[in-house]
Amino acid sequence: MVGATIQERSQCLGSGEMPRLRYWLHPGGEWARPPDQAGRRTKREGVPMSTEQNKAAARRITEETWNKGNLGILDEYVAPGAVHHDPNNPIAPGPQGLKQLISMYRSAFPDLHFAIEQEIADGDYVVERVMATGTQRGDLPALPATGKRASVTAIVINRFKDGKIVEDWAISDQLGLLQQLGVVPTAEQMAAKR
Repeated sequence: MVGATIQERSQCLGSGEMPRLRYWLHPGGEWARPPDQAGRRTKREGVPMSTEQNKAAARRITEETWNKGNLGILDEYVAPGAVHHDPNNPIAPGPQGLKQLISMYRSAFPDLHFAIEQEIADGDYVVERVMATGTQRGDLPALPATGKRASVTAIVINRFKDGKIVEDWAISDQLGLLQQLGVVPTAEQMAAKR
């Protein structure tokens, strides 16, 4: 391009990485990709496309694993060293940790169903707010089967890289779960005892 110079311009990715990309700087101050990069998309430039793919992957994981028990797809969607942050359920990294966690809950709640109530995505991150509902017919660690039905809100944040979850954060209403299962009294029950 006549009159254009090639300059490097930083582009911040969500993980804090700062790759250097080549752009044409036109005399009028406009930036454009050089011809050898014009058809390529970076992760952040591809947000509309990659975000939708990440959302679809997160939905598929929820539907196939939690609702149907198809744990094999975790090998396809979770990186081997993926880090899981869940204060209520510390698990091993990678797909194996999730397989163990999901198996434990599906054994305790055979009719377990996750309904995605809200989904928000930005670049490599997908956030799902789900309502988990089921009847506890099996034991959980330190909690024998109660036969009671419970519904609990949970929020899961997944960070994707190259189509796989590399890190996730989960938080759920464990107090609400224990109250519905009759293990811990509700505020109303405690007030009635006074």
